[in-house]
Amino acid sequence: MTLPKTCCAIVTCGGLCPGINDVIRGLTMQAYSRYGVQKIYGIRCGYEDLIKDYGHPVSELTPDAVRNINTLGESILGTSRGPQDAVKIVERLCELNINVLFIIGGDGTLRGANRIASESQRRNHAIAIVGIPKTIDNDILLTDKSFGYETACAAATTENLLRFMAGTLRQGVSKLISLSPTLTEALLEIEGTIQKIHQIRD
Repeated sequence: MTLPKTCCAIVTCGGLCPGINDVIRGLTMQAYSRYGVQKIYGIRCGYEDLIKDYGHPVSELTPDAVRNINTLGESILGTSRGPQDAVKIVERLCELNINVLFIIGGDGTLRGANRIASESQRRNHAIAIVGIPKTIDNDILLTDKSFGYETACAAATTENLLRFMAGTLRQGVSKLISLSPTLTEALLEIEGTIQKIHQIRD
């Protein structure tokens, strides 16, 4: 299946999370190889790049340009927060002849996508708008799990585990000393050795 007249664009909005570049790479590769799309724009700085007044340059994505971006963090397209004028966004989409827009973002971003879709419909601009849920909060309806959520949970769990282990270790050593005279002697001997080493250094 080839769609040579199709022009796609990809935009990332809101906060950053792991996996965004994987999505950009996957969309670009599939559009070129599977559907024969010859033009894919990378929209920089979130919705801002779709407002001509900001003056951000629109870049073109190709398989070569995105081949190794999955090894990079953040988003190669950058991002921004806050609502933008849907009327001006649709004007820009029409100017660039974009008829498929992939929007990667959280709940606020997808509400913006809905406004863009409504304005496009009002202007009779034929466009497919595809929302790709991206949130570490995992708070988007009808989405079981958004990418980036598991990484956020793992990071939080690791930090909590380290805090727990540090606290437990301090308490555990104190308790073991009180329970085992032999261990107490060994620990005191180690402590004495450490003190001697410090004295020699001084």
